[in-house]
Amino acid sequence: MLSYIEDQTIQAKRWIILLIVGVGTALSAFTFNAILIATPNIVTDYGITGLDVAWVQTAFMLTSTCLMVLSGKLGDSFGKFKMFKLGLIILTLGLVLGGFKSSFQVLIISRVIQGIGSVLSMSINFAIAEELFKREERGKAIGTIASFLSGGGIFGPVFSGMILKNFGYHIILWLGVPVGVICYLLALKYFPKDRTATGKSIDWIGALLLAGFIACFFFGIDLAKKQGFFGPTAGPLFIVSIVALVAFILYERRQQEPVLDLSVVSNKHMVIYLVSLLLVYTISGFNGYLMPFYLRNTLGIEPQIAGLMTVMIAITITVVSPFAGKLSDKYGAKNMILIGCGLMAVSQLTYYFYGVEGNIPGLIATFILTGIGSGVFQTPNNAMILSSVPRDKIGMASGVSGLIRNLSLTAGSLVASQILFAAMSHIEGAKVDTYLPDKPELFVQGMHVVYFVSFLFCALAFILVFIDRKISTSEEGGK
Repeated sequence: MLSYIEDQTIQAKRWIILLIVGVGTALSAFTFNAILIATPNIVTDYGITGLDVAWVQTAFMLTSTCLMVLSGKLGDSFGKFKMFKLGLIILTLGLVLGGFKSSFQVLIISRVIQGIGSVLSMSINFAIAEELFKREERGKAIGTIASFLSGGGIFGPVFSGMILKNFGYHIILWLGVPVGVICYLLALKYFPKDRTATGKSIDWIGALLLAGFIACFFFGIDLAKKQGFFGPTAGPLFIVSIVALVAFILYERRQQEPVLDLSVVSNKHMVIYLVSLLLVYTISGFNGYLMPFYLRNTLGIEPQIAGLMTVMIAITITVVSPFAGKLSDKYGAKNMILIGCGLMAVSQLTYYFYGVEGNIPGLIATFILTGIGSGVFQTPNNAMILSSVPRDKIGMASGVSGLIRNLSLTAGSLVASQILFAAMSHIEGAKVDTYLPDKPELFVQGMHVVYFVSFLFCALAFILVFIDRKISTSEEGGK
């Protein structure tokens, strides 16, 4: 049987297929982000607390993160196009259910369903692009998917803000339903039959152990923000997560068809790009944690304006990603990753020079530079991860990279908070665990320390990729 690349019928409609995958990806990102701005409305509608409403985000994120690697494996085993279509069906059903304002419990159930549908498509979207396009177009295709991913995340909060002026939160979810239906119908028409499905069995016990590790780690991170790493609840959760991880590794080593092939993950090239991904997305978590405090508390900027300023990073990533992919096809993925790391390192140092007075034009320029660096980094880095594994394990690799992204973003806010308040406490000479309105300069000093650490993370990612490029060049020269 011809591959997708060899079949000219499929190649003639490859960009249409990619567009459908992109819209499905954007719908997943929209579904996660769009409703978050409506949390005050949800609190009022159901008479719940601020702690309760956090489950609107947690239910979706935890479900998708726990199932990320399993979903990639399902794509490898049963077919990526089949799993993507199934994901669209489940996501759309979750949107329908979420639109019924019956109870808060039903809303949370709908978010779990939405998370399942989302992860079935999000874990294999880059893998589909990898299989569908020739090497010289692959970077551009992956960059296009990355643009849809960022675009959906941007459009969600902006669109929701307009809807909430006149309607309830449920309308936001229901407006995603026709998009899901149309996308599914187009997928039925244009998606080819799966040709790379291995039909191999699924390691459900391994998947359960991995989910246990992720869930305990996730809740441990959340509690550690208040209790610290060794808090009465956070500490035991981290211990259980480590035990689950060790049990998972030992169990997987004995399986013929593991949910996560450890030999693939131990590939030295893949490890470098996964670690680089972890470092860069942890930095994104830093920025997401620090900027609301700095913009709103220190500079006194209105929430709407602060939101528009920070979204500049995501907008820039959306614009840059396709071009970064095209340039990586032409000049080499590793070269583009190095440029991206370099630009991000410069942007992180730039944050170091902002103080209590602030500089709005300068901040916006720095946000844009951060977005350019991130966009230039992400697309070729994703391509390198997927190209480091055998063709029948691309879905697994895509799922692992998705897992790293989610865990890094989650852990990033915790690491940032720990560094921030440790630095503030050291400078103040007393324990500080919150923003002090009468001492904004203390926060700024702590913020500078965090951004210096983020600069070091960028530098480490640059060094790792540079070393890998040198090793690869030497290996190719020796042949």
